[in-house]
Amino acid sequence: MASSAIKPTDIVGDTILAATSLVKWLDNYSEGKTEVVIGLCGGNSPFAVPATQSSEMQLGFLPAFLEKLSTLSKETRSKLCFRIVDERLLSDHNEVMLREKFLTPAIERGLITESQVQFYPLELADSESHGTKEYGELFGQSGFDVVILGTGYPHQKDETGAIQSYDCHIAGAFAHHESTTSDAAKKPGFVYYNQSPKPPNGRVTATLPLLAMSKLVVLIVIGQGKHEVLKECMDPQVELTDCPVKVVEKISERIVLSDYLV
Repeated sequence: MASSAIKPTDIVGDTILAATSLVKWLDNYSEGKTEVVIGLCGGNSPFAVPATQSSEMQLGFLPAFLEKLSTLSKETRSKLCFRIVDERLLSDHNEVMLREKFLTPAIERGLITESQVQFYPLELADSESHGTKEYGELFGQSGFDVVILGTGYPHQKDETGAIQSYDCHIAGAFAHHESTTSDAAKKPGFVYYNQSPKPPNGRVTATLPLLAMSKLVVLIVIGQGKHEVLKECMDPQVELTDCPVKVVEKISERIVLSDYLV
C-alpha cells in the first residue's frame, strides 16, 4: 500500500467527535462482515482528555467510544472483537486498565459480551514463545480492522541535539530497538522482548507490519510533550526507522486525536 502522510484535516481535537467518526465508520464497514477486530493499546493515552476538548463531557477517547457504542445496532456490536496490541507480561498488565475503564462497563451495560474480548494469553508468558505464536495465530492472514494507538514521547536529546535515548514508540514498538529491528519484528505478528527502553521489562507487541495491515487507525497524540512526535510523523524527511509512529502512513484511513492542531 502506498504511504500517505498525515494531513491537518486528519486531526480532530475532541474525543466525542473522534468517537462519533469511529462509530460511523464501523457502521459502514461492518456491513457484510462476520467479525470486526478492534485493537486496543495499553497505557494512559486511550483515557487522556485533550486540552482542546470542546464538548461538555470531559472524556478520554475510550470512555467517549463507550458512550457512543449504544448508537450502533445490536447486530453491528455483536460483530466487534476486541484484542490488545501490546501487553506487559510481568506486571502492570495493560488488560487491567482496559477492562476496568472500558470493557467491563461495556459488558455490564449489555453492549458487548465477554466472548468478544480476546486478550493476550498471560498464562503463556513463561512458555517458549511467551504466547506470541498462539496470539498471532488468531489473526491468520489478516490483521486488525481498527487499531486504537497512543504514542510515546520524542527521543531524548542532549544540549547539542544528539539523541541520548530512542523512543517515538507506538504500541510496544520502539525506534532502533529489537521490537522493530529483529527478523521477527519485520513480519506480521507479535514479538516478545525482555529489555524494554522504558519499564517494565518483559513485553509483547504487535509488529509494525501487522499494524500496517489495519484498515483504520485512531492515533491519540495528547499532551505537550508528544506534539513533537506528531510533527516528526508529519515530516516527510523522517524515516519509519527513526519514528515508528509513521507506520500510520501505511494505513489508508485515519482519525488523529490531538490537542496539537495545525
